[in-house]
Amino acid sequence: MRRSKGIDALLQRAEEKGIITARDAAELGVPRSYIYRLVDDGKLVRSGRGVYVPSDFIGSLHREFAEVAIQASRSIICLLSALRFHDLTTESPWEIWLGVPIGDKPPRIAHPPIRTVQMGAKFLDEGVVTYPIDGIDVRMTTPARTVADCFKFRRLVTQAVAIEALADFIQSYRNQINELDEMARLCRVRTIIRPYKEALLR
Repeated sequence: MRRSKGIDALLQRAEEKGIITARDAAELGVPRSYIYRLVDDGKLVRSGRGVYVPSDFIGSLHREFAEVAIQASRSIICLLSALRFHDLTTESPWEIWLGVPIGDKPPRIAHPPIRTVQMGAKFLDEGVVTYPIDGIDVRMTTPARTVADCFKFRRLVTQAVAIEALADFIQSYRNQINELDEMARLCRVRTIIRPYKEALLR
């Protein structure tokens, strides 16, 4: 592929996805050095390690989740960040909360700032779904799992945040109460959540 065509292909992919990585260059059969050239020309901006965006790209409200997902593929978005995504909190965390495998070192991410919580293997899969954000698949806890996690890690997020999240969940996701019960069982917080849930359901 000639340089001009390679540059054009990269720019088109960047405009379509909003985010571009070395993997995109490989898929297009374009040398990675073309990305650096576009950065030098001011057409792409380095947003994080191995992550680039068009210089005029605004992206969605949750673009940082996509940027983190690219750099920490073994992790999941959870707790306060997932609460924000699901509109279950008035909190606006400045860090991206990540669930990482027990024993793993925290991902080396310069931007955005992250906060990690170690989780066992089953907690990286159960109650976790993939959401497409700015063209990137982002693994994140479901609303029910997120609320259960907040009670499990209430010393980190505070019990007040957990109770607020539960109240918002019952208001917005009342049809998923059975899933909440299952996630509470998985997280071993069913007896802790029950009195608050019963009071809010009256």
